[in-house]
Amino acid sequence: MPERESGAAPRVPPESFYCIFEFMSSRDGLALKGVELAVYALVYSYSQGKGGCYYGSNAMTAHRAGCSERHAIDVVHALERRGLIDCVGERRWRGRTTNMYVAVPGPVAEAIARCGGAATPEAASPRAGGSPEAASPSPLKRSQGCPERASPNRKGLDTHTKGGDAPTGRGEGIEGAFHEVLRCYPYTRDRAEALALYRPLYEEGVRAPDIARSLRDWEGLHPAREGKGRFYPELASFLDPNNPEGYRALAARARAAAARERAKRVKELTRDARPEDVYARYALDGLDARASELYQDHLRSEDRRGELWDRWFAYMFLKRDVDAREHWLEVQDAGKR
Repeated sequence: MPERESGAAPRVPPESFYCIFEFMSSRDGLALKGVELAVYALVYSYSQGKGGCYYGSNAMTAHRAGCSERHAIDVVHALERRGLIDCVGERRWRGRTTNMYVAVPGPVAEAIARCGGAATPEAASPRAGGSPEAASPSPLKRSQGCPERASPNRKGLDTHTKGGDAPTGRGEGIEGAFHEVLRCYPYTRDRAEALALYRPLYEEGVRAPDIARSLRDWEGLHPAREGKGRFYPELASFLDPNNPEGYRALAARARAAAARERAKRVKELTRDARPEDVYARYALDGLDARASELYQDHLRSEDRRGELWDRWFAYMFLKRDVDAREHWLEVQDAGKR
């Protein structure tokens, strides 16, 4: 075999390739272009492949993206700062150390949702010895190669599903919605079990972006350990309603946190208003039947601050305080126009 010339491009295995998808370059998606698009496509494609991550050298990244090594390094760091890719550890092979990168699932699901679920490859890009036949029509197919020969098959980043690969067609109804869930979630072992657990969530209106948001919350609770890849629970476990760190539990925590933030904000904005005035406006406008009934009972009574007033005020304070304050702000804003 002839020796490679000094300074020649690094060898890229024939099975190595990457795909560019619509959500990556679309204005409604990630809006990447140029070298950023090429580098992100590399990381994303290998994240979905057999190895579960991209750990090519700087020279290989630069060669595949068609830029200098310095530029490739800067782009990788820029994508990491944007939260699109994540360094999950290091790989040592034949005396060399390279970083291992994966595409972060959350931004992918949100970008695909903004694009209307579109994720068809705009171009299959075999580079340096790749072949068009090798290009996968879906980012979840496992035929992608690895940057180098030995691939660390790290649990939690392998998208292989029991009984075969994830489906490539988007479809309609629950199948289409579940397909998008599979695309945004990094580890699925039993597709049938996960689909059965997703069905009640689908009927409640839960879609891939919702699961991606809860997955980011899960990642916040379980940071990756230095030098090791992040472990992800398999999809069926994450969707299990009895899992204290599953989707339902995390979504409930997120809703509670949002409610607390909402209450804090409206109370700050209405701190100068008297509560009885705020509550009376809400009751008189008929926004809650029970509140209106209790307030009318109070108005018909002769005692201005008696038992009926206490009953109405307690109901408003305990049940409708934030709603009443938000309505008060809306009324005040309407009066200023």
